[in-house]
Amino acid sequence: MYFVNSRRLTADGTDSPAANRNKAITALTMDLGVITYSEAIKVDKNVGFFSLLVKEDKAGGAGDCDIFLQYSNNGTDWAKAYTTSGAALTLESNVVDALQNVTRWIVLTARLAKFVRVAFDPDADCQITADFTFQEDQ
Repeated sequence: MYFVNSRRLTADGTDSPAANRNKAITALTMDLGVITYSEAIKVDKNVGFFSLLVKEDKAGGAGDCDIFLQYSNNGTDWAKAYTTSGAALTLESNVVDALQNVTRWIVLTARLAKFVRVAFDPDADCQITADFTFQEDQ
């Protein structure tokens, strides 16, 4: 049986800046050049896709944020994924570059890993709200 799991993301309690740790990512202020990571999201029963509903709405439209994903098999050691084409390895690109004054629902293909987390990398001070949704096999 399949069911949909959806929730508001929370900032990680150890790798994120101290001011953001363990806070819901609801209009969360993020500072230029300081990456905020979501908590580890267990996706070991994911059936192939997940989505990220993310809004950047810094007052005056001045925010700007890149978003990328990291994967882990233990929820502690994190890395971006690489893909391969023949003998060439390619680092997975960002989910989005320069998210600014907009809301986007982004559908992604899951990588094989037990956990995923979302990294918010501001190119300017920004304000982010983020929800994560995926379908899993019970």
